[in-house]
Amino acid sequence: MATTRGRAERRPSITDVAKRAGVSVGTVSNVLNRPDQVTPATRDRVQAAIDELQFVRNASARQLRAGTIQTVGAIVLDIANPFFTEVARGVEDRLAAEDYTLMLSSSDEDPEREARYLRLFEEHGVQGVMVTPSAGSIDALLAVRDRGVDVVLLDATSPFDDISSVAVDDVRPFAKERT
Repeated sequence: MATTRGRAERRPSITDVAKRAGVSVGTVSNVLNRPDQVTPATRDRVQAAIDELQFVRNASARQLRAGTIQTVGAIVLDIANPFFTEVARGVEDRLAAEDYTLMLSSSDEDPEREARYLRLFEEHGVQGVMVTPSAGSIDALLAVRDRGVDVVLLDATSPFDDISSVAVDDVRPFAKERT
């Protein structure tokens, strides 16, 4: 593939794969999404075209057509805080098991910055947001929730019945095991 200043001129499309393999775009789509519905010979031909063109499917386009994006946003107070790093890692591991991705941001305890990230996440069509709310940010969270985005509070207790929360009790001592 020709490059200009180290960048590819154009990513190969599903149409390019179809032309190279001599099949329809629908057949390429079936190979990618429902391979059992395509004969082995056709599957091999399409796979050879995919390999030759170094085709990488465009998840954003697929998700746009489907009307959903398999992404969840998380806004923590400070990414550098080891507690939030551990939380993000656990969330990412769980999401990855379901082929979801995590968009992670840090509010730096600034309600305006938090609101900006909430807006950006919503613009990207995330399925939900997990937020460690900064002081005074509840209105932005409620607005996002009211527009249909699932909201979960991290490291905070929810004052609302319809917003879930996950929090750690930093004060309560561990119970000792009895023998």
